[in-house]
Amino acid sequence: MADRKTKVVVPNIPDGNGDVIPTGVIMPDGRCLPVEKLLGVTKGSNRKIGVAGKRYHVMLCHGLGEYRKHYLWRDGDEWYVWEVTEDEPA
Repeated sequence: MADRKTKVVVPNIPDGNGDVIPTGVIMPDGRCLPVEKLLGVTKGSNRKIGVAGKRYHVMLCHGLGEYRKHYLWRDGDEWYVWEVTEDEPA
């Protein structure tokens, strides 16, 4: 298994306090995963993926009735999601 960060497009709306609320995640392969619920926002950094800024804990919809918790990292105007992928066999 290899871990990697993936830069994603995150449609969002302003919350009126100078922050944003993510409404979905558009993955590099074109899939759009809607944010079903915002579970929390914290300031911090993740040295593992090289991101400092805000961490959004969200519930994403992966399909009909399939929901998973994820962290979205926001560094300035860029958004990242931590993704675990399987390496191709050698």
